[in-house]
Amino acid sequence: VASKGEFKALKHDDMLELFTRAFKRPGPPSEAYLVYSDEEAYARVWKSIDPHTDPPLGFFYRGRIHVPPNADILTIFHESLHWARDNFGARAILGDFWEEGTTEWLTRRAFGPSAGNVYEVNVRFTQGIADIVGERTMQDAYLHGQWGPLRAKLESRFGSAAATEEF
Repeated sequence: VASKGEFKALKHDDMLELFTRAFKRPGPPSEAYLVYSDEEAYARVWKSIDPHTDPPLGFFYRGRIHVPPNADILTIFHESLHWARDNFGARAILGDFWEEGTTEWLTRRAFGPSAGNVYEVNVRFTQGIADIVGERTMQDAYLHGQWGPLRAKLESRFGSAAATEEF
């Protein structure tokens, strides 16, 4: 996998091929990426969204993947997974915590950690759920919108639809 700053050198077709091979679905089109020309421009956009926090390594906002010019490939793939989950409502279904954990869990499984230990608790939670429902079930729900098998396995584990909904 490439290191910091090598995203510019990696052609979009190469990114799509890696994404498709890793996740068995098409990745984001080139127009989904906003690679900023400098750190200051990137920081200004982030501060317009959230003036109270420092800019993250990358972010997904309103259907676009935003990254600074020195973004590493793992961050790009992490944010690309946020783009992919938008197709199937993963954030609405899983909530922020579990969705972020699943995004990083999938990134780590395919390429390695994108954010160091930033999402460690989220990833451990997701792995615990994947241990219950099966890793393939977790991945297929997030990446392909196959929520039925995930829900059925959770209902079986928790004993009812109501208990699963409460969870």
